[in-house]
Amino acid sequence: MAAQKKNKNAQVESRRRLSLAGPFYDGQVSMKTIDNLVDPNMTARGMLTLEIEGEDLLMHCNKGFIDDHNKKKEGRSKSETKKPYSMEDYLLASVHWLEKPSKKWADVKKFKYGFPASGFAKGAVRAAKLNGDMNMTDARCLFWVLADPRSIHKCVEIVSPGPIMHESVGRLANGSPDTRHRPLFRQWSATLQVVYYCKHVSARQLHTWFTFAGASIGVGDWRPERGGDFGRYQIVHAQAVEPDFKKMEEEEKKNAKTDAA
Repeated sequence: MAAQKKNKNAQVESRRRLSLAGPFYDGQVSMKTIDNLVDPNMTARGMLTLEIEGEDLLMHCNKGFIDDHNKKKEGRSKSETKKPYSMEDYLLASVHWLEKPSKKWADVKKFKYGFPASGFAKGAVRAAKLNGDMNMTDARCLFWVLADPRSIHKCVEIVSPGPIMHESVGRLANGSPDTRHRPLFRQWSATLQVVYYCKHVSARQLHTWFTFAGASIGVGDWRPERGGDFGRYQIVHAQAVEPDFKKMEEEEKKNAKTDAA
């Protein structure tokens, strides 16, 4: 008796919650009914494929690693190893690896490289605002750049013969000079796959944003957005694939007639 009463109470509670669906609830909620409430055109996605080539050098940088390195040099590190990193460790930790990382700088050209997909997307979002199309909050909700499925750090593949060592002198927080070594790519290219909601933003708009981002914002460390000269790129080929909205509307009308019958 107790089990039957408990089961009956559960059914009553389930019906009460379903009744909150309002006029769409008729005692039976099916996936077909729910699908009819969603406009497929509003969530339709397109794919824009952009092949890009670097116009300037691309510098990789691992900010978290550099911060830890600087703290060790200043004696502020809380890690077990107080000794600053070696030049080789500094270089290897700064590279964005597509798959497994190299353990020796001498073997670095035998591995595959990447760059965070979000870095390219952020540049295009910034370009959307500078171009006067929309604010950055709205722009970043309408598209994203797919990462290479082989990457565990959500990177796109960077095709390059390999990086060289770049040496520069920076300043620590206490003002003392610090020699820094970072990987620098002379020749590089990439293929970006941009997924977007094609009812809210067009492929032409996205092409404009990425073109502007490549010329004026850039990617990587010391890019134009940060007062540098590295990380510029240009689009050499673009192709967009979008749903056939006319066909979708015809199928929707056909399904409506079938349901009415």
